[in-house]
Parts: sequence; C-alpha cells; structure tokens
Amino acid sequence: MTNAERIREMTDEELVNLLVWRHTGLLAYVPSCDEGCEFFEGGCAKDCPHERREKAVREWLKEEYR
Repeated sequence: MTNAERIREMTDEELVNLLVWRHTGLLAYVPSCDEGCEFFEGGCAKDCPHERREKAVREWLKEEYR
C-alpha cells in the first residue's frame, strides 16, 4: 500500500491531522518546502520553484506506507 492509498482510506480526523499538521502517527512525515530548498531562507514566495515541492510530494505519495 502506498502513502496515497493510505490517505484515501483515512478518517476525517486523520485527514485533519494530516492537512493541518502535515503528519499523523499513521503516516511518515509529509515533505515540506523548507527542506533542502535554497530559496526558503531568503523568503521564497516570489522565487519559489513550485515544481520542487510538487515533485517531492508526488514521490512521497508513491512510497510504500510504513
């Protein structure tokens, strides 16, 4: 089962925890845009290469649920 499949099975309460806190005890930590991004420190809103964040999350969704 992938992380994406596990998310599709979540209860409303589990979804709230995931969406608000980006993690839940049932899933590994969801990648954040502040991790490993050279634009983050300088205020990334204007210069953010959004495809980096999207790529990290897409890869995480395909990972096996632990």
